[in-house]
Amino acid sequence: MRSYAGLILCSKTRVMDVFEVFSMWLALICQFTSCKPFGKYHSSFGKRDAIILSLKFVNSWYFRLRGGPVVKLVLLFKHPRDEDAFEEGYVRTLPLLEKMPGILRRQANTVLGGPFGASPYYRILEFYFDSYEKMDAAMTSPQGAAAGRALMEYAGNIVDLIFVDVFEDNTPLN
Repeated sequence: MRSYAGLILCSKTRVMDVFEVFSMWLALICQFTSCKPFGKYHSSFGKRDAIILSLKFVNSWYFRLRGGPVVKLVLLFKHPRDEDAFEEGYVRTLPLLEKMPGILRRQANTVLGGPFGASPYYRILEFYFDSYEKMDAAMTSPQGAAAGRALMEYAGNIVDLIFVDVFEDNTPLN
């Protein structure tokens, strides 16, 4: 533990060092004390589980301290049969999606392709939230329900929705 503390005290690089050290510390505590954080893990709780849990916990803690987003709702749109009809529905639905409560940030992306040519996706929408609870509340709100109905009308068979735990470090890599 002394070396971890030394890394925290001696590091002049970035906050990420504290994040990494705290993750390892929590993982070690969970591994060696048979700790069951949040009470839902059973006796087979292993090192990998402890690391994943600690990363999720620290990620959430780190971004709450910095005031940044922690989770996002991602809508992956596959190529539509009729691009004009899709664009009409997209333009009509986007303002409804943006009215969901608790959105911190939105990104609208047009997919250009992939390393091997065409991508299976046409557009990607990302909505950032403070927490899973706020994302869930937004999706189940009247605004979220209206947006969901509108979305399913024009893109129900070509859209995939996923929830993503976000980690973003804006420290320059070079």
